[in-house]
Amino acid sequence: VNGVLAVSRALGDRELKPSVCSVPFIKETALTPTDNQLILACDGLWDVCTDQQAVDVIKKESNPQTCADLLLKFALDNGS
Repeated sequence: VNGVLAVSRALGDRELKPSVCSVPFIKETALTPTDNQLILACDGLWDVCTDQQAVDVIKKESNPQTCADLLLKFALDNGS
């Protein structure tokens, strides 16, 4: 936040309150038997990646750790 603190710490710092929202974005989605993966990620990924890009990065992979590694690499390669 403003190059000063990590967001996890900034939530309690009053002087940074105008820059930080502590209310999370929440979306409820019903999963079906055809759903193969669930991506849980933070702004480190979503700031540099669309939902579809994330799916495309991991769609051919079934190992959860490999999926996480691929998404991490994508985020870092794209400026996160």
